[in-house]
Amino acid sequence: MLDQTLIEAAKNTETEFKVALLRHGITQREMASMLNANPAQINRAIKGDVSPKSNELREKMKHFLDIK
Repeated sequence: MLDQTLIEAAKNTETEFKVALLRHGITQREMASMLNANPAQINRAIKGDVSPKSNELREKMKHFLDIK
């Protein structure tokens, strides 16, 4: 049950970020450039990776994309 909850949370996170990127007309690659990150790091962060770097990138993206 916990695994399913984590999977759903990761999917919701991914959807939220992808919609926000579309709203702002920004690609993941462009976001990576803005944050001085590797595009693969941005992709992992969007997909819900729990590493400290992914958490840091998500926080920066939330601020930039105005996600609460």
